[in-house]
Amino acid sequence: MARPREFDRDTVLEKAMTAFWDHGFESTSLAVLVEHMGISRASLYDTFGSKDELFVEAMARYNEMMHERFLAPLRAPGDPREILQSFLYGMVDQLCAPEGHTCLVIKAATSPCKDRGQAGEGLVQCMKTVDDAFHALFVRARDAGQIESSRNLRSLSRFFTSVMHGLNVRAGVQADRRILRELIREALSTLD
Repeated sequence: MARPREFDRDTVLEKAMTAFWDHGFESTSLAVLVEHMGISRASLYDTFGSKDELFVEAMARYNEMMHERFLAPLRAPGDPREILQSFLYGMVDQLCAPEGHTCLVIKAATSPCKDRGQAGEGLVQCMKTVDDAFHALFVRARDAGQIESSRNLRSLSRFFTSVMHGLNVRAGVQADRRILRELIREALSTLD
């Protein structure tokens, strides 16, 4: 008869997400995961399967968190352009804060890896979540007459997702608020 689990699955999944966030996918070894999660290697395999499968679940959890918390301001009522500007400047404030750090997607996507396999699926889904949030905001902006109806809103959404990720990378190297805000102003100028 199998022994019952002696840990909360959601809690250890959150801890795995934090380990991946701190170290990136490739640099997060099984030893690091076991230490962060506080479970045995056998329990990790029995509960989550492989490191790739654990990462996919951790990315799904991160995606939920990002959708619920981080991207929520993009869904707020109000002027779409002001919402976008406030969101991007707020992100810079978070990135430049002493406790600020690069997003998990960027950390994982920029780590050296020959074949992302299943792990890459989680990254793609997270980027799509951000694309979709920007797209919904740009639809509102178009409907309010703030963006020309001929603009390709899907492409524009992907561009702003790339801007957001670029800000994360830049802040990871040099968290200079002035430079980051300057980049945001350039990105916002593409809407005119």
